Amino acid sequence: MDLAALDFGKAMRVDTIRTWKRFIAKHGSGSYADAARQSVRRLGAIDDLRSPLVAMAQEQKVFDSREKRSSAQEALRSEGFDTGQTDGTFGGQTRRAVTSFQTARGLTQSGFLDQETSAALGLGFARVDHQILSAAIARRYDAADLEGLEDAAVVAMVRCLSPLSLTYGMFDGRLYAAAYNAQQISWQEAKATAERCGGHLATIESSDENAFVASLVNTDARFFNSLFEGGEHRRVGPWLGLVNENGIGDAWTWVTGAVVTYSRWFRRPPEKAGAATLYAAYRANKVPLAAYIDTWGARDALRPVPGFITEFE
Repeated sequence: MDLAALDFGKAMRVDTIRTWKRFIAKHGSGSYADAARQSVRRLGAIDDLRSPLVAMAQEQKVFDSREKRSSAQEALRSEGFDTGQTDGTFGGQTRRAVTSFQTARGLTQSGFLDQETSAALGLGFARVDHQILSAAIARRYDAADLEGLEDAAVVAMVRCLSPLSLTYGMFDGRLYAAAYNAQQISWQEAKATAERCGGHLATIESSDENAFVASLVNTDARFFNSLFEGGEHRRVGPWLGLVNENGIGDAWTWVTGAVVTYSRWFRRPPEKAGAATLYAAYRANKVPLAAYIDTWGARDALRPVPGFITEFE
């Protein structure tokens, strides 16, 4: 079997836009190239169905004031897309204007002011170097199928974390992997696994980084347990690398020793000096099952969760 046929078989088994594009880069003039390009188009259409949820979360994060939303409406009007009033309320006419602008610029038509749309309007939405490399739904990958079609660091990560189901991507030059464990996993087990594979539980230093990390898990509902705890309904997701060993509010530290300069608590954890060690995981309360969750909650060691996020420097 020739190399192109061998790589085509690998790409079929992995079946992500990333691997098909890597295949085309290697074998773009060969007999398998057209089939590879069709696969890119097929998977792109699937991603378009999932994009509105992510786009909505990006819009909510950035346009968090009436003034910012008014600026967005004025920018759309200046481009010839009528939003009606520029009152900071994103109603039906503004949504139609956003969609029309996205159509005219060849952008994904989500109807929300996501990163690409905001940048195209010149609204100062800082573009960050990030990319999801895996499929949107966590699944098991065979490292052997990625060899020759993926970077060595990704192949090594997949091999070490196998047989866990994964989503993974790059942010600001660093590799992140979200690992799903159907049997549930404690924070200590997650930390040990991450370090055994040459990484550490994810440390988050900005809203952009948090948005990226959250995007790794919000397209797969299995990453979140739906629980009734403490008299309220909770959605609890993967572990992060944040720990508090004595229950004092300013005692939270990252596993790397880095200072906590950014946080995204759903609810500020209670201060209980001398309490059991607490750990951070993605969490929100009283939200629908389809809600996008990028907030954190404190959790003790006796309550495992369905996954964890590893960061590789």
